[in-house]
Amino acid sequence: MITDDSSNQKRGVIAWFARNSVAANLLMLIIVFSGIIAATSINRQMQPDFEINVIEILVPYPGASPSEVEQGVVLKIEEALSDIEAIESLEATSRESIASLRAEIYSGRDNLAVMDEIKSAIDGISSFPEEIERPIVNQVKFDKHALQLQVSGNLDERSMKLLADSMKQEMLQNPNIAMVKVNGGREFEIAIEVAEATLIKHGLTLGDVADAVRRSSLDIPAGAIKTRNGEILLRTKGQARRQQEFENIVLLSSADGVRLTLGDIAVIKDAFVETDAFSYFDGQSSIGLQVLAVEDQDLVKVAEA
Repeated sequence: MITDDSSNQKRGVIAWFARNSVAANLLMLIIVFSGIIAATSINRQMQPDFEINVIEILVPYPGASPSEVEQGVVLKIEEALSDIEAIESLEATSRESIASLRAEIYSGRDNLAVMDEIKSAIDGISSFPEEIERPIVNQVKFDKHALQLQVSGNLDERSMKLLADSMKQEMLQNPNIAMVKVNGGREFEIAIEVAEATLIKHGLTLGDVADAVRRSSLDIPAGAIKTRNGEILLRTKGQARRQQEFENIVLLSSADGVRLTLGDIAVIKDAFVETDAFSYFDGQSSIGLQVLAVEDQDLVKVAEA
């Protein structure tokens, strides 16, 4: 009996490609080019993304003491959030001029939905002090470090701080850089010193001075104007930031136009916040600039930018 070897020829994908070398080569080229495209477009990270189930609430209260912050802000927010079942725990810190709260959310809950619920509860509080600024509610996210820079040299603290802030603004002009943090430098602070005898002479108290500074040093929202091109938000910028601006704050004024300003009775120092923290690089004072990648940014591209 004569058999036909071709009828016993192996069948399958591998056998088919062995008989069709052109198709096999085309498939190989497609796989190679797909790999190259994927390798050049994939985002590179130090570690995988993960979500932190924590919502942070910040409420600026300019000029308020920690006890005033607690009574006027923290306790009211804690009461307003007590009915939100998705909150597992709530931690609050009252500091001078600001309230900080961290709400931990139960695992498995939709953090964005809970954050909207928290915002609605806070917006519903009508008994906040008039002096507070708009509450800031954000989801805590893990920082992805791309690059760390240190600024050091033969400079005084103010010059180094201004240089670091200037470098930060310049880096943020790059479209590939979205976030830069300045670490190690002390924040600017205005110190106001008034002698008790001077207050008595003019019939004033420290409370009167504090109220005058608080009233005259605020950025206040002034509503909005609707136009054909959209809505324009209005804001009165009266926040004093420099020594001369604080010196010009009026404490008393008379009918004949004579005014008593803060600079007339107080010693005003444009200095830094007193703290025990410090930063050194090669034995010299320094300030750090931390470049961060956000969302789905490529860590390597951010560092190279």
